[in-house]
Amino acid sequence: MATGILSVGLSLTGFEVVSVVALCLATALWVLLAFGFSALILEDRRRWEAIADTPPALTAVAAPTVLGVRCELLGLTPVAVSLLVIAALVWPVMLIAVLRHLTRRAPGAVFLMCVATQGLAVMRASSRRRSATCLPG
Repeated sequence: MATGILSVGLSLTGFEVVSVVALCLATALWVLLAFGFSALILEDRRRWEAIADTPPALTAVAAPTVLGVRCELLGLTPVAVSLLVIAALVWPVMLIAVLRHLTRRAPGAVFLMCVATQGLAVMRASSRRRSATCLPG
């Protein structure tokens, strides 16, 4: 997530080449983590469930939204929409799992519930803004 956010920030401040390098790195890391997360489901479902109901698991939602925003800034709308769909499908499942297992004394990682939800909103707003600027008139 942080590398993707850095990529967005670099792009917005005019450092496009460095931004694209950071995006490539963020994408590679996301694919690697998504593969590991998926492999864990197949190999050790119990361990996956133990991890999936903790707040840090919500990075599975937040990370693709960050990558999607950057892809949208590059004009890669189909990729951005695909990432938005992935995040939107994973979000309710992960959020419900986390909320069911949340304790009274929650760690700072509990803020990932907000970050994941905000990521969906920002991703949708950025795709909507781009489509609005492409309309004639």
